[in-house]
Amino acid sequence: MIALAEAATLDELGRAKVELLRAQLAFVPLRGNNAAPLLLLAARRLEHVDVDLSCSTYREAMNAAMFAGRLAVPGGSARDVAEAVRRAPKPARPLRAHELLLDGLAANFIDGYAAAVPLLQRALDGFDDLPSVVEELRWVWLASVAAILIWDDARWDRLSDRHVQVTRESGALIELPLALTQRAYVLLRVGDLSAASALVDEAETVVDATGSALT
Repeated sequence: MIALAEAATLDELGRAKVELLRAQLAFVPLRGNNAAPLLLLAARRLEHVDVDLSCSTYREAMNAAMFAGRLAVPGGSARDVAEAVRRAPKPARPLRAHELLLDGLAANFIDGYAAAVPLLQRALDGFDDLPSVVEELRWVWLASVAAILIWDDARWDRLSDRHVQVTRESGALIELPLALTQRAYVLLRVGDLSAASALVDEAETVVDATGSALT
């Protein structure tokens, strides 16, 4: 289907969306470590045709780079993504919570922890007002990571619980193992081992059924 799309006459936005889809297919099913550079390419192309989609694509690139960790391919590390986020054009309006979140994570990888904390706190303070379930699914995992970074255990608890709830309700099975795993870590921290074990079992069942990668 991607090949058919590429064979058609596409405008700049269409070509960028094809690149985005190719990058998503490299990452979503198996969390591959080659996805971040592809996502960065798509995000840069989108900067001047769809600012919101570009921001969302930078978010996916940050996800991919953080999953890859030390196994990231050249040009696909979290630092590489952070530097691209910092260079990206910013909207004239005040930044929204998810945009602040991305800037805060970029600051963490470029400027260090102390510089990142105020940005991440501001981002998380506005995170309860995302306009749709789709937006929540896009950003809630990174928001949970931010809560962990700034040692906000109460918010991590709320976000991880919401991640599982929204993922189940929306039927996003590819996302569900990630949400369940994150929630299981929270439950382990508070000593609820039986509940954590149940979530791990559920995650393994979903992985077996979908062929996705447990994170």
